[in-house]
Amino acid sequence: MKKSNLGFSLVELMVVIGILIILSGLIGTGVSRLRANGKRTQCMNNLRAYGTELVSYLDDNKGRFPTSTDKNDLRAWFNILAERLKRPRMADLVPPQQDATDFSVRIPNDDDFICPSMVYERKAHQAYYCSYAINKDLVNMGKKARIQNIKDPSYFIFLCETPTPANAMVDLNTLTSNNENLSYRHRSSTIACFADGHVDAITKTAMEESDSVYKWNYNVAIEEPEK
Repeated sequence: MKKSNLGFSLVELMVVIGILIILSGLIGTGVSRLRANGKRTQCMNNLRAYGTELVSYLDDNKGRFPTSTDKNDLRAWFNILAERLKRPRMADLVPPQQDATDFSVRIPNDDDFICPSMVYERKAHQAYYCSYAINKDLVNMGKKARIQNIKDPSYFIFLCETPTPANAMVDLNTLTSNNENLSYRHRSSTIACFADGHVDAITKTAMEESDSVYKWNYNVAIEEPEK
């Protein structure tokens, strides 16, 4: 009677190891994707809250946008909309002091202003530091810009993720002139809040193509669309 061989052969062992390696890779990819999706969702939720409050703010202010970029101006979007949401205002956040040695340490209560996918590199005395910035053209227009004049507010950008978090304004040139990974953090997409309050993830191609439906220029946005 032959003895049964209950052990693994070298070939069988290599096959099992190969399968385990493949499964480990698949699991790792799945976990990374879930984390990326979670960060994108949190980022969209940040802007979605501001977008919802923007609609109410516009109703209360004759359609005028909060266009100030002064950190201490309580009428700026990052102060007034946050206050209306009963959240910490940018004006209340205390930046690190000049003698600080580790500027990568997060300061308290800034979660609503920071995309979790953004590399945090705040420097000493950077009063404004935020993942989101207001459309530069809105700032230039100031009180002249009104929601009721915009032909299609669902395509006119109010806030957008920015690759320059220490700058309170952003435009299309800001996105295109910086590294793609900084401008489009979410799988080649950037998150934007539009004048009608809705939020969407926009791909680099859709944002930067010559005939893009997304509008940055106020004067263009108030013109009758071509038929």
